[in-house]
Amino acid sequence: MGKKHQVLTKTNVICIFYKGNEISQRKFRLPTDNKGGKTMKSILEVAKQLIRNQAETLIKDSGYIPAEKLFWCALGCAKTAADILKEIACSNIQMAASIRGETPGKFEEEFVDRVGKASTLTELGQLVKDSADIVCRAIDNHSEADLEKQITMPWGAVFPLYEAIFLPANHMTYHDGQINYIQLLLGDSKFHWAES
Repeated sequence: MGKKHQVLTKTNVICIFYKGNEISQRKFRLPTDNKGGKTMKSILEVAKQLIRNQAETLIKDSGYIPAEKLFWCALGCAKTAADILKEIACSNIQMAASIRGETPGKFEEEFVDRVGKASTLTELGQLVKDSADIVCRAIDNHSEADLEKQITMPWGAVFPLYEAIFLPANHMTYHDGQINYIQLLLGDSKFHWAES
């Protein structure tokens, strides 16, 4: 078998096959959403949808922890559900600054102050949602042409944009597992994560 090269356009993938001196090409149409023939979502749109969905799932799952246990600390040393939600809200806005190519500034400092004062699930949930929206607006500053751009994250790691835009969702998913484990430790063994 020879070499293969792919070219991606807005509506097609063109595969070019090389075998010896022979060159052949096949064109494949990208999937559509069945709504007027639009092509599939861009990676930027997928990342934003995933971020918003994971924020909503995290907030929903946190709602299964009794209000009086929001600050409960397993074994006296684990993070509380409130700690987890606060960390997510703060890290999301810091990652948003990085995605914009900025360092956290006054806006982020004021947001962190608001997070520090939050004491209810309603307040914390809104801050998580707001922080997810802030990340999505930071992603809106980019186009597909920027996907290879290098982004330095708040902890110093450098990722191409196409990876950096998924880090907030990955981080929220990780912590959603912790929220679910806190529920289990409190005696709730139901599989809430899959509920709508």
